[in-house]
Amino acid sequence: MPGAAGDLRKVLDQRYVREGEREFRLFTYDHRNSGQTTIVDEPCCMEDFADDAAALLEAMIPHRLPVYICGVSFGGMVAQHLAIRRPELVKKLVLCACGAGGDATGPWPMEEWYAPEVTVEERILKRICQTNITRTTAWMERNPAEWNALVGAMYRDENIGQDTPLRQAGIRRQLEACSKHNTLDRLADLKMPILCCGSSADGVTPPEVVEDLARSIGSNCETNLDFSWGHAFLAADLTAMPFIANWIREPVDENIIVPKVHSSDEEATNQPRPDSSGQELFDFDDLPEVSEQEK
Repeated sequence: MPGAAGDLRKVLDQRYVREGEREFRLFTYDHRNSGQTTIVDEPCCMEDFADDAAALLEAMIPHRLPVYICGVSFGGMVAQHLAIRRPELVKKLVLCACGAGGDATGPWPMEEWYAPEVTVEERILKRICQTNITRTTAWMERNPAEWNALVGAMYRDENIGQDTPLRQAGIRRQLEACSKHNTLDRLADLKMPILCCGSSADGVTPPEVVEDLARSIGSNCETNLDFSWGHAFLAADLTAMPFIANWIREPVDENIIVPKVHSSDEEATNQPRPDSSGQELFDFDDLPEVSEQEK
């Protein structure tokens, strides 16, 4: 389940799909009010997003239910509500870079990113620096090529769907729903195996927020908070998707659930990690160049 304001046509959103396809047969979509899904300028809540997901699963892959659910950021919040409302649809649940809401999570920077007075340039800078707190001025100066490629890709992504009527209204409705997200008093009711993942470089959902989420769930929840690359670790950290795949493939003990906490030996870093073919996972060179006109 993708994040807020996501669009599967975007380069950076497609990276989640590309990494997931290495391990799984995927079924994904754009949330209501984003991407190529219907946009309606009317109030909606997190339960509506969860019910959308349930209806889609039952309509498209009823023969495969229950399924493994993985939600990232806003998608992780939706996944919590789905698991609470329709637990029979969820075999195992993976929650990445998200919290339980309420007072436990605190303010969500995305509301600031999409404030009416914020320009596209300002939003891109905020997103880059807050989603990965190691993206400092010093990092930009040391890595000008990577910085320019990343900014260029985000400019292009920002332009996708801008001619769609009600685009900004749709984003606003998503953020309104997110601001009311709160599952704290219901998480302990979840009985399926759950994995909560985070990154120490994430300035949007710091690891302590994810840890609080896991603690609220209980003994059927495992954690790994040591991934690198910040909020987008699932798309950019070479170790993330294989770790999740191995966890999903572990057999479930129906009688005994033992809490576990996983830890990686590597500290959070922004250095690209080579895969088995010797290529960098996050290859800035394959990001499309953006012309001055597109900017």
